[in-house]
Amino acid sequence: MIYRYQKIQDEHTTYTLVEPDMQDDAARPTELVTLDGWTYVLVPDGVDLPRQSTQVADTLEAVGEEMHESIRLASPIITDRTAKISRAVNAYINAHYDQGTQASFQALYVLPSTSDEDKLALLPVWDWIAAVMAYYYDRKREIMESDNPLSVTWDFSQFDSEDPGVSLSDFMGQ
Repeated sequence: MIYRYQKIQDEHTTYTLVEPDMQDDAARPTELVTLDGWTYVLVPDGVDLPRQSTQVADTLEAVGEEMHESIRLASPIITDRTAKISRAVNAYINAHYDQGTQASFQALYVLPSTSDEDKLALLPVWDWIAAVMAYYYDRKREIMESDNPLSVTWDFSQFDSEDPGVSLSDFMGQ
């Protein structure tokens, strides 16, 4: 459940949400974002918040579903997570087929002088990249839609065994 509250500051103290005492590996509340003076916090199912200071308790309220999308899109957790998976997919694909090789494959494919046999040999590369990217977009969508984006993981290495292993030297007669 997502809650919101207003942090209150007096001359000596800033009053913030008090988190429950939890084991180190337990799911804990996560501050998502502050919008228009309201701080939004994801409290995992089964986690009960302890008694709050009067200053926090007076503004603490559950957030309706209609606000979830705005919160997700504004949350640095979401933007950090989506940036991380974007870097990961690019690094993964480039480790198998660097950008120069990808560009060379594309050029070979569109050249009129490239044989149909060579074009067919390139299709497994496109299929492999398409499968990796479909997985990436699925995981990214899950991050964007999740109430707990930090719990969304990915493992591109599952595609290692499907890499067709095509190389430029296959087309250069070497």
